[in-house]
Amino acid sequence: CDCKKTYPIYYIEKDRFTDEAVQYYRCNECNLRFVYPQNKDKLMELYKNTLKKDIKFIRYLVLLIPFSLRHKYSFGFIKGIKKGSVLDVGCGEGKLSWLMKMRGWDVTGVEPNHYLSNFARKNYKIDVRNNTFQELNTNSKFNMVLLSATLEHLPDQIETLNKAREYMNEDGYIFVRI
Repeated sequence: CDCKKTYPIYYIEKDRFTDEAVQYYRCNECNLRFVYPQNKDKLMELYKNTLKKDIKFIRYLVLLIPFSLRHKYSFGFIKGIKKGSVLDVGCGEGKLSWLMKMRGWDVTGVEPNHYLSNFARKNYKIDVRNNTFQELNTNSKFNMVLLSATLEHLPDQIETLNKAREYMNEDGYIFVRI
């Protein structure tokens, strides 16, 4: 959908991350909810630098717990797919990547946040590239490109899906979970 028939649904006077006003819209045709306009540079800077290494101990423990209910639902969708290589875009601290690795997948992650990508490498032993998906440059092809709770955070979803297709094997899958 080109989102030509939209209307405002929610307004935040001061966003807790950007300290700026944020307007949310909804498309009448496809029901997509989005923020407009998006400051793409500021958005990527936030993802890279929001979480620092000085997080509280409780948050650190939560990052170490290698399971959450959202991952249970993801596995319900991919359990019938032949195992192979997977590119986990926006892998965060690496929980889902680690769970896939434990189930026999060959996992590569992409995470723009320095702290989270290092956390995944150190604690879950995941191969994580510390950059944005847009910055990723690899000749590898994957059986699955995984965008779990990621696509909605990226500024250009169509461009992201096209790039995901480039990294996919000919008979591969793109898994999107919003």
